[in-house]
Amino acid sequence: MKYISLYLITFFCSITINSQATDFFTNLNTPYGIITNDNDLIICERFGNKVSKIDTSTNSPALSNLVTNVTRPIGVLLNGNYLYICSYTSSGKIIKIDITDTNPTPVDIVTNLNFPYALALKGNDLFISERFGNKISKIDISDSNPTPVDVITGLDNPGGLAIYKDHLYFSESSGDKISKIDLSIQTPPKVDLVSGFDGNPTELLLSSNELYVSVLVANKIVKIDLDVNVPEIKNVVTNLSDPVGIAIKNDDLFISEFGAGKISKFNLKTLSLNNDYFIEEKSRLFPNPSSDFLQISGLTEAKNYIIYNFLGSRVNSGIISDGKKINIKKLTNGLYFLKLPNHNIIKFLKK
Repeated sequence: MKYISLYLITFFCSITINSQATDFFTNLNTPYGIITNDNDLIICERFGNKVSKIDTSTNSPALSNLVTNVTRPIGVLLNGNYLYICSYTSSGKIIKIDITDTNPTPVDIVTNLNFPYALALKGNDLFISERFGNKISKIDISDSNPTPVDVITGLDNPGGLAIYKDHLYFSESSGDKISKIDLSIQTPPKVDLVSGFDGNPTELLLSSNELYVSVLVANKIVKIDLDVNVPEIKNVVTNLSDPVGIAIKNDDLFISEFGAGKISKFNLKTLSLNNDYFIEEKSRLFPNPSSDFLQISGLTEAKNYIIYNFLGSRVNSGIISDGKKINIKKLTNGLYFLKLPNHNIIKFLKK
């Protein structure tokens, strides 16, 4: 029998499989922050001074104005029927509109902010990153006349915000890192989570335990697992043009490409293996090639596995343990990748 062995040592593999996005909608006026609402994709058109929307469920989506005459809209957050919008100026403000209104009227919520960039909500607390104020503030949206309160100061151009398990995560664009604070603490210290994004991490999007990050200068979207002790940066899609806003609808990742004036779409079911994967443990897959069954020796416990074809499409999945077999009889002949937890990937051939 033939084996593929994976050894614990500094061994890396680099594979690129269908990691490019496709155009979804073009000819936008500097699209920035985006968010989904049912089938609608809501888009801030920064220098168009408006917020628009597109129906993502149609094959030929059309753009319609949601609200106009909003100065430099850049970040958005949806809470029930209310859409909160960052007006990005030196005397910036947060406004809100009722998206159920036919002609929504913008209402100022708080003013005199220093380039408000992104929003996150926990209960009634609306957190605001003030980009050139180098701080994060918050307001109570249940107040009739809310006053901003500083949450943390002395940051390095804070951008995107996300909340997970009582922690507020935020990008520090000039610091090229993601940091966090514990919201359960009265005066929380800042903790640097991960750095080395190769240029300007910008927007954040939380999906389950995974934090998606747009990296403006590096022209890519990456993600990190917030449940691991030492998070690693993992590429999702590359070769973009000034990516900023990110939103997920079902299995589709939507990306606003500020420099190209468009929204791109990337299907998350497609495996992107353009990252460098660190092979951590010794495992043996056999027989390889195979026509009917695969086994993996050296497993100390049952593990989830996913099989992808050469195009990066998921074709099989399940749980495997030592001595058990994976049935591959129904797979067409060709090259496949079997992925185990911790980014371990084994290449095999079906014949």
